[in-house]
Amino acid sequence: MEDPDRARGASHASRLRAIDTTVAKLTSWAGWSMAGIAVLHVIFWSVVTWADWQAWVAGDLWGADPASALEYRLHYGYWALVGGFAVPLFLLGLLTVHLTRVGISLPRYIGWVMLAWVLVASALMEPNGFPLGFIPTALLLRAKYLQRGTMPSSTL
Repeated sequence: MEDPDRARGASHASRLRAIDTTVAKLTSWAGWSMAGIAVLHVIFWSVVTWADWQAWVAGDLWGADPASALEYRLHYGYWALVGGFAVPLFLLGLLTVHLTRVGISLPRYIGWVMLAWVLVASALMEPNGFPLGFIPTALLLRAKYLQRGTMPSSTL
């Protein structure tokens, strides 16, 4: 006859492994969705700003005051593409995937700060692509919710 305490312990351990697997999948999907959103952002703004690239390379942004319509368009396009959030978001996405693969958990504040950023940016102007940010944010926050109680509090 099997020891009930041992069976309960094995059941608990398998439940923790299942949670760890789910957390890893959610976090990994969050990372890939961040990278995908960044790629979509770059593709969209590359198409929109293609005509301005020559002016950027020629140095028309240096010392320019975006008072004229042309200079404003050049600045707007620059900040929407080259100077924007796409490259850091892409890197954060890849870092999230990498850390998940090596078993390192992201801090909880990453999801909460992303939620605040996406909420504010979505509320200030529509239409925009910021609501796509709710996808990785929800995945990260759900992963942290599931992870709660399965790891020491110092890693949350």
